[in-house]
Amino acid sequence: MHSELQQDRAVKVRNTYQQGEGRKLRWVFVLLTGFWTILAIVLAELNYRHAYSTSLEVAQASARDTFARDSVYRRWAAAQGGLYVPVTPKTPPNPYLSHLPNRDISASCGQELTLVNPAYMTRQVQEMGREEYGLRGRITSLKPLRSENAPDEWETKALSALQKGETEASSIETLDDELYFRFMRPLVTEEGCLKCHAEQGFMLGDIQGGISVSVPWEPFRNSLRTLQRTDLFTYGAIWFFGFLGLLIAGQRINLHLSERRQAEESLKASLKEKEMLLREVHHRVKNNLAVISALLNMQRQTVEDPVGSTALKDLDGRIKAIALVHERLYSKGSLAEIDFQDYLDTLLRELSASLGIQSDIRCVARAQDILLGIDVAVPCGMIVNELVTNAFKYAFPGNNPRAGAQHKEISVSLHEDDKGYMLVVADNGVGMPGEIDLQSTRSYGLRIARMIAAHQLRGAIDLDRSNGTRFVITFDSSTKEA
Repeated sequence: MHSELQQDRAVKVRNTYQQGEGRKLRWVFVLLTGFWTILAIVLAELNYRHAYSTSLEVAQASARDTFARDSVYRRWAAAQGGLYVPVTPKTPPNPYLSHLPNRDISASCGQELTLVNPAYMTRQVQEMGREEYGLRGRITSLKPLRSENAPDEWETKALSALQKGETEASSIETLDDELYFRFMRPLVTEEGCLKCHAEQGFMLGDIQGGISVSVPWEPFRNSLRTLQRTDLFTYGAIWFFGFLGLLIAGQRINLHLSERRQAEESLKASLKEKEMLLREVHHRVKNNLAVISALLNMQRQTVEDPVGSTALKDLDGRIKAIALVHERLYSKGSLAEIDFQDYLDTLLRELSASLGIQSDIRCVARAQDILLGIDVAVPCGMIVNELVTNAFKYAFPGNNPRAGAQHKEISVSLHEDDKGYMLVVADNGVGMPGEIDLQSTRSYGLRIARMIAAHQLRGAIDLDRSNGTRFVITFDSSTKEA
């Protein structure tokens, strides 16, 4: 009797314990499911924000390019004192130049010509750009000569900000019931501008107005909507399979607990087996979290630490240099070799853009008719990435070339002869300090370039400081077959 009571008590204790463990497992399942759901939503949101930020950067780059184009040919026309063109219905004599005695002239052939000032020319070109490409641009001012150039509400605020010292203004605004990325930079009074604007009181260096550029936002919004739908499917699938894994794991645990209850094993054996199962669950969760950690690192775009931000940016450049090789392999239809001239042109352009280089540094690539396999193109691209990045950062302090140089230039060339290849990365900057030893430098970029040249290309790298900085990497033609 006493034995039966002990057995009944043991059974009740086991049942109570198992029920308690069952409730705990259900709570763990609920918590893990909630954590997994929140994580999927956060990752999708981070991906969307990154895409949105990228769209803004692309729109801003397009607006800056448009401004730069308009500004350059406007300055050129101002330097020439304006241009004479035939009088047409679209280009009648400018009434705002009526005070000039030579506004209208006759050509030797008898054709009537009229003077077109830079602002008139810019306005006509901007109208053509709007008709053909959808880009809206115009010159505006708080003190316009032409009433049609009076600013709207957004332009008035932007001009006021420019007058206070801002270098540019931009935002997404509604214009004629459509969304546009609006951008403005100032127009500074130069010598050629005084011909038309001196009577307004403008002096050299004054901000007389700005060029307003409006890029249609609808294509970007459509792309973001497509991304949202893709993210919904992708992260929804990831969430579903993760949830399914948790569900299967939970079912397996519950099944095993049922089998243990039916077998009425001892509490110690049951606890031991439970511990083994929990270790299995923790092992699987740990693996899932490792995958999640990798996804989080991929989503990480910004950090507060400047050193860390620079390191991530440099790493991004190296990854892009490798990715560009694959892009060229597939985009050009050949899976064996890439046109290295085309690769260098694109790489130099993307490096300049990613580093925010807005000076007049000229980048020259010389690798005509050079075809490289991926085993050679990748290390060459990595070396070019490191050395050109260093040149952009350090070769031209104060944005000036070395003494005697007519302009700032960074050149990359690859030549092939009977002896092998010679890759040259050079600049006409201030030159690398003499105390820097290429073989023992602490510069991470130079160490990478040296190691890649030695170990991947099985070649040598030399440094010439006689005229700026010139790196010469030589390697055998057999590397190409290897």
